[in-house]
Amino acid sequence: MYIAANVAGNLYYLNANNQWVSNPAPHDLAQTYSGTKQIVLGNTLGMGPGIYPVYQIITLPNATNIFDIRNWVGGFSGMGQTTFQVKLSAENSGDHNSDGWADDDSNRDGFHDDDSNRDGFHDDDLNRDGFHDDDLNHDGFHDDDLNQNGFHDDDLNHDGFHDDDSNRDNVHDDDLNHDDARDDNSSHGGGRKP
Repeated sequence: MYIAANVAGNLYYLNANNQWVSNPAPHDLAQTYSGTKQIVLGNTLGMGPGIYPVYQIITLPNATNIFDIRNWVGGFSGMGQTTFQVKLSAENSGDHNSDGWADDDSNRDGFHDDDSNRDGFHDDDLNRDGFHDDDLNHDGFHDDDLNQNGFHDDDLNHDGFHDDDSNRDNVHDDDLNHDDARDDNSSHGGGRKP
């Protein structure tokens, strides 16, 4: 298995000692893989703050040229891709408790708990700027998350949805027009039910 990161247009390979090197080096040799394998990405090559793409391929036994797609298990579709974040602020990474995972990634799968289509954006981030649509000051918290725990103040079970959003469409059940106002036209106050 080979793991490579693209840094400023150059590929670096994570070798068996978890060191990034410029020449192709396998991370694992002569292994059989099934399911998910947790990988620690080692040092950060002196990279500046940012989000970096990481690629993973598994080659056929005795393959000599890792750049020949015919040597990859599954061909081109066998290449895995993800990203990793380096030195981002808590506001940009969502990791306010500094445990290495976004606070709203409780299962640590690399996706927000409210990213049902796994596109890398919150389900309520329609403009894809990396912030919830109701995070107008871009501090990384919903505007109605006064205790800054990563959940709406009226999301007591911490499932990523308002307690009165039974169909989980990010709209209060009594807001049929989806205009952040109750049916009687009183406001939810930034998502908080009065």
